[in-house]
Amino acid sequence: MSTSAIWSSEDCGELPLFSKDGVEITLQPVITKKGGHLPQQEFSVKEDVHLRFEIDDNPMPLDSAMDKWVYPMWKMLTFCMGFRCSIDEIKIQTADGHDASCFLPLIEGEEEPGNRQLDCMPLPYSYISKELPDIFERWLNLDGDARRAATILIGVQGNKGISLLDSMFATISGAFEAVSRVGEKTKDIENSRYKRIVGQLKKCLSNQEDADWVVGKLNNIPPASYYANALMKKLGVFSEFVTPDKERFLRDLRHNRNAYIHQTSTLDDKSKTLSDMELYSLAMAIKVLCYGAIMTQLGLDADAILKQFKTTHFCQTEVHLARKMYPLPEDGTNR
Repeated sequence: MSTSAIWSSEDCGELPLFSKDGVEITLQPVITKKGGHLPQQEFSVKEDVHLRFEIDDNPMPLDSAMDKWVYPMWKMLTFCMGFRCSIDEIKIQTADGHDASCFLPLIEGEEEPGNRQLDCMPLPYSYISKELPDIFERWLNLDGDARRAATILIGVQGNKGISLLDSMFATISGAFEAVSRVGEKTKDIENSRYKRIVGQLKKCLSNQEDADWVVGKLNNIPPASYYANALMKKLGVFSEFVTPDKERFLRDLRHNRNAYIHQTSTLDDKSKTLSDMELYSLAMAIKVLCYGAIMTQLGLDADAILKQFKTTHFCQTEVHLARKMYPLPEDGTNR
């Protein structure tokens, strides 16, 4: 008995990701094979994709190219896929045709993602190529706070992320706080008014030491609650879907964030903090909202974000836990 087949990758076209300033980044479909003649009686063929960077105009050292192009692209792709991909090998080809390979355990991730992971990617290529063609440029230009929040989200992806609940909650809460500041005011009131208030306080207190103590307690930075409310408003229908009872969510976030970040004595009294399951549900709600917030920075509005989550079923378990934790009260009041 004989079996024959033909595989060809000649018709697989490159998928463009970025092209600007002499830099071309594409996805290259490839076919990999395993096995052959005796003694191994098997032959398998798989499809794969290589990420190709072409830097024509401005040659640079490998470390610089990695920092400027490779790692940011890896982070963006991880965010779009919803799971961490790995970088195991880098093949380099110089302008004069010399080849080199770099084998390092650069970044651990999913070697062979499952069908569910592939089916539930929040921003698959078919979507971003049409709706967000400039997504990588937007990613490179993310506000510093948004970039830090995105890095945290990428860091907790998959089973190899932060495993301790306390640490995960504190980390995710930090991401929420960071991204909530994007595009918002940095001063509570005008500087001239603040200085006038400080001056009046100093005049009212004859003791200089007392005056310095009072002024030292003041600051002109908006409270975290202001930023949290502003972010929930920006996320609109998406935040309403994830956490219908917004007021209780924000109250739990503020209370538990302060307790875990500052490690206060409140943690010693279990009646004043959430149970482990409740804390996990709160952390998952924060994670989903952070994902939505980063998506707004990449060019999507709240309606589009909600549609993507519903269409792709990304973070389906997390959304379920959040909605179960924060349903609207039956009587229409906030608990």
